[in-house]
Amino acid sequence: MRPMTIRIAQVVAWALRPALMAVCAAVLTLSSGFVAAQEFPSRPVRFVSLYPPGGVTDIASRLIGAKLAELWKQQVIVDNRVGGGGTIGMDFVAKSAPDGHIIGFATVADFCIIPYAYSKLGYNVQRDFAPIVLATETPLVWAAHRDAPFNTLTELIAHSKSNAAGVSYGSPALGSLNHIIGEQFAILTGANLVHVPYKGGGPAGTALAGGEIPLGMLAASSAAPHVKAGRVIVLAVTSKKRAVLGPDWPTAAEAGVPGSEGSQWVLAMAPAATPRALIEKINADINAVLKLADLREKLSAVGSEPGGSTVEEITARIQRETIEYRKVIDKIKLKLD
Repeated sequence: MRPMTIRIAQVVAWALRPALMAVCAAVLTLSSGFVAAQEFPSRPVRFVSLYPPGGVTDIASRLIGAKLAELWKQQVIVDNRVGGGGTIGMDFVAKSAPDGHIIGFATVADFCIIPYAYSKLGYNVQRDFAPIVLATETPLVWAAHRDAPFNTLTELIAHSKSNAAGVSYGSPALGSLNHIIGEQFAILTGANLVHVPYKGGGPAGTALAGGEIPLGMLAASSAAPHVKAGRVIVLAVTSKKRAVLGPDWPTAAEAGVPGSEGSQWVLAMAPAATPRALIEKINADINAVLKLADLREKLSAVGSEPGGSTVEEITARIQRETIEYRKVIDKIKLKLD
């Protein structure tokens, strides 16, 4: 080979070196991700539930975790990292090792509401997490005390407008999905509603059943026992379809208020740097157990419904609902700090 030809070849090789290194790095990253997925899980897996035992997040993590423990042949431990309206658990997951052995279970509020109602958090919800799969959905309901002067959404709206003090409605917390759906409803209809936050769905349901408040925006599971006892009636569910727990309950759209929608969904997530191959494996495994008949029956018994999705579907849903709920957050100027 001539000296000039050799020199040109050396220059070209040097120029291509960064690109070749990048390709090699990408190949190594992909291969390490596949190896991690094949070897997963290599030890017990921890499911981090952001809320206390007994709630929809805890129930989803425990029921799904029990089935995955059988599939994975590894123990699945549920760790309730409670506090800060879910922010403590979110921060813990964000800073965990991205190897699939720490999986968080969070709600729609944790992704689409809370990050935009705080001025500062120790994590960035768009940057620090990798959504895995939609785990469960629990419909929300407009529920009224049996002695309330309204039996339908139309009557509720009319009564609230004729009453200078408005109508008080309870929710599990300030900034909860229930609160945001309640305010969305008021914006859409012009209803004169006054929000009363409680410390959880249970206390809000008890307050409604006892007549402390005439109206509640509750999870179907929180309202159902009081409906069964005859102390509460359901005016409508806010999901797109009727609830399995109450197939005779109309949707808000059927009751004359289209556009006011939302359900309390729970998703599984991982730290953002978790390899995509590992995310896909966990997604496939959770989707598989969500199809099991006994798991579906257990979820239905507590008012929740099995989820299931691709990574892209749950990611798109987060983006879509964030846009909708941020409109309400901005309208009511919600600040949680």
